[in-house]
Amino acid sequence: MLCPKCKNGLVVEDKNYKCPSCQISLPVAFYGYELKQEDIDKLVLEGVSDEIEFFSKTKKKKFKAKLVYKNGKVDFEFCSNKENEGKIEEEREKENDTICIFLNSLSSGVVRVFKMDGGKKEEKIYDFGTKATRYSHALSLIAILPLVPNDKKLRIISDDIAFVKYALGEATPRDRNIRTGIYVLLQELKNYTWSLELSMKKLRLKGGNSKKLSKNLFPYVSVKKAEEEERIIVEIENCNLAVEEHFLEYMQKAVKLKLGKYIVPKALNEKLNMWQEAAKN
Repeated sequence: MLCPKCKNGLVVEDKNYKCPSCQISLPVAFYGYELKQEDIDKLVLEGVSDEIEFFSKTKKKKFKAKLVYKNGKVDFEFCSNKENEGKIEEEREKENDTICIFLNSLSSGVVRVFKMDGGKKEEKIYDFGTKATRYSHALSLIAILPLVPNDKKLRIISDDIAFVKYALGEATPRDRNIRTGIYVLLQELKNYTWSLELSMKKLRLKGGNSKKLSKNLFPYVSVKKAEEEERIIVEIENCNLAVEEHFLEYMQKAVKLKLGKYIVPKALNEKLNMWQEAAKN
């Protein structure tokens, strides 16, 4: 080690670096951290080091601080409140720039979607009947994406390992419908900067699976109906795969003409009204 002032070699005495010429004395190690040449340079020439990570043996955890050199002694200097506030504000900006979507399996085909956008929270429960959980996760995400602005980053957390592997391309589903669902989902996600991770916690509601429809499931759709003798022609604008699967699951006797256009028996008009109210309320 060299003295930053006279460039002579430092002498180690009593666990301290000393310069006989400049009367400088610094500890070889401080709270378990061994000083490096750049630390010595900063302390002697500027009076303060860069931020360093230390380990507290009493609290058994790491902490960060700067070292200061005053009156021949070395001590800690912790971040000021302003610096802390600046870091907190920076983290808040990151949070405001990211929307978190949690996909929680309640039962096979039933997924609770929890969306967090800054301080705003929204929860929806999508019931896709007998659909596989991995497929229901894909459908639930397709259902919620039209409500997510694509200028924000998207963090997706799912508790279904198969869905996560399919979406990340780590495995390929055998079922054709699931393959289609994953493909449609990935096409929609191209509009976003997104990440997907697996949650190891499975939160389940107590009790059985209720068939009561949640409200405002697809607020971006509009439904038009035209009655013809014993049937109703239903057209759903802004329909996507998730809307269609949910509609066909609820309206068991509906016949698909194409995506967004279906035939429903007139006897099911009341049930159709219930679905329409749940889709957009």
